[in-house]
Amino acid sequence: VFPLPAGRPVVCLGDSLTSGVPPDGGYAPELAKLLSSPVLDYGRPGIETSEALKSLPDIVAARPAAVVIELGGHDFLKGRDRDHTKKNLETMITAVRQAGGEPILMEIPRGFIYDPYAGLERELAREHDLELVSDACIRRLVLWSPHAPPGLWTRGPYLSDDGLHPNGLGNRNLAAAVRDAVQNLFGPQARSQPRAHEH
Repeated sequence: VFPLPAGRPVVCLGDSLTSGVPPDGGYAPELAKLLSSPVLDYGRPGIETSEALKSLPDIVAARPAAVVIELGGHDFLKGRDRDHTKKNLETMITAVRQAGGEPILMEIPRGFIYDPYAGLERELAREHDLELVSDACIRRLVLWSPHAPPGLWTRGPYLSDDGLHPNGLGNRNLAAAVRDAVQNLFGPQARSQPRAHEH
């Protein structure tokens, strides 16, 4: 467990799973309610890892306590090879650590049966001793939508309306998974403290 640097933000860096889609937006505002640290949203729809690298100077300048990286899905969709994506993610990991922050990787499921990136995030987490948010939280968005069982067989509540991007409830689920990863790094002081009127 690391000491939580006072006042330093947790940055959310990712594609549309991070930035969200209208009208619900992304998970960062929900995460901000769960953490004692400020939260900065660097989610942008459709970005690959190479495009996300352009945000690194601004992210480093923010002196983040942690950076949640949810990237690589669009690299796969656009046919980039695994080594290209791994190298870009390692560049981000190194930059965040050099800025005194801790990277957190969100695992991306790229296929329910076959994943040509074969456990890329788990491999990086092992090699760099990173906190990992399991791909279970993104898979749940698909499974608890109107487009796949078991969600297809129920009338909700759904975590995704389009079968991939989180709706409001999905954002709360993603935020809770990220909150747990942040707490694993920094301990219980990372959680926002309930106000007196909350139970």
